[in-house]
Amino acid sequence: MANTKFFPNEINKNVEHKSSCSVLALVLVLASVLLTIVLGLLYLKFHKSFVVDLAPNMDKNMTLLEKLNKQIDDQSGEELITITITENDINKLLTSYSDFPLKDPSATIKAGGLILKGKTGFLNIETLIMPKAEKGKLIYEIKDIKAAGVPAPQKVADPLKGQLSNFISSRMPNNKQVYIENVVTSAGAIQAVGKKR
Repeated sequence: MANTKFFPNEINKNVEHKSSCSVLALVLVLASVLLTIVLGLLYLKFHKSFVVDLAPNMDKNMTLLEKLNKQIDDQSGEELITITITENDINKLLTSYSDFPLKDPSATIKAGGLILKGKTGFLNIETLIMPKAEKGKLIYEIKDIKAAGVPAPQKVADPLKGQLSNFISSRMPNNKQVYIENVVTSAGAIQAVGKKR
């Protein structure tokens, strides 16, 4: 009879021990699932820029004109040729010009156009530029100039627009091998489509 009194207590000890092991295993499984999800999200967030930076056939030391020529050569024999200019290409080009009209220039490309930011004097300037095809060339039309977040007064906007237009038209590479027919801007890139001349 003494053995039967202690038998239920032995069962309770085993049940408690198994229960705490199951909770620990469940916590470990949930933690590993959560860690996998977080790592997956981080991979997706940074994967695009990682792929762009390590894009094949694009030497980082090439000038923009050399990259454009390489893109054209890679598509020889195609009826339509697509030329891609990335945000990184434009920013690299801007920093190479010590005489650019805006100081500390930076560019962002979105579906609505190219947004160029910089400073003139003490004013922060933001300019919306629309790349488009005109007479077979890729041109950049200045649509809007803001100073300190509001539309710039005409006495600031007009001279700056003239300076930027002259600078861009004389310095932005324009390949003569392709007759540009259409230009599209999307997040991070300008794509010009045309036919070989």
